Amino acid sequence: MDSQSVVSDARLKFKQELKDLPKMSPTKLIWLVGWSLCMSSLDSTIVNIANPNIQRDSNFVPKGEMIPTNLIQWINDLYSISFAAFAIPAAKISDRIGVTLANRIGVVGFVIFSTLCGASRFISYKNTWQYGGFYVLLAARLMQGVFGAVNMATTMTLCGILVEQKDIPRSLANNSLAFAVATALGPVVGGVITQYLGWEYCFFINILRRHILHALLAVYSQNAQVY
Repeated sequence: MDSQSVVSDARLKFKQELKDLPKMSPTKLIWLVGWSLCMSSLDSTIVNIANPNIQRDSNFVPKGEMIPTNLIQWINDLYSISFAAFAIPAAKISDRIGVTLANRIGVVGFVIFSTLCGASRFISYKNTWQYGGFYVLLAARLMQGVFGAVNMATTMTLCGILVEQKDIPRSLANNSLAFAVATALGPVVGGVITQYLGWEYCFFINILRRHILHALLAVYSQNAQVY
């Protein structure tokens, strides 16, 4: 059997496997995969409002002082750089290990490093090193970007394989809408959370969104395994 025949057989097998997957409506699907996408897009803008509070946090610097602006900007830059750099590799890796598995890894990893971002506030410079947990925050933001890229890459794929072919344009449109809305809401949500709760909750909010995702998976349990 020549290589062309092998490729042709593999394509036919792949098409059949896609056809056999349980399908969902685009609305149900975006309620499931949209949460992981929203986590990634919201975190790209929600922290902007919190940066001045982080810069003057009493656990990072003495009262009346602040972290230099050229360091503070790395909170956003590291996330954006790792997100952009890992977007294409994330798609390739998801093809290798499976899209659903990659998506779950992306969500779990993102929540773990979001928690670490928030927890960094409680590492005081008095007991550790200069700027305390600020450097932990930077490292966690870098990893957030990596797992955020995984979420982005896998949600696009899931929107194409878990709906009927005729619903793919609507599914992708819903996906893009979820991304745009979450990005636009970031500064508003970040401002409210920072004002009334504290900047660390800009990251801890991802734990709540993970629980919401689990609840939605339970509601649509017949598709939970596929997702």
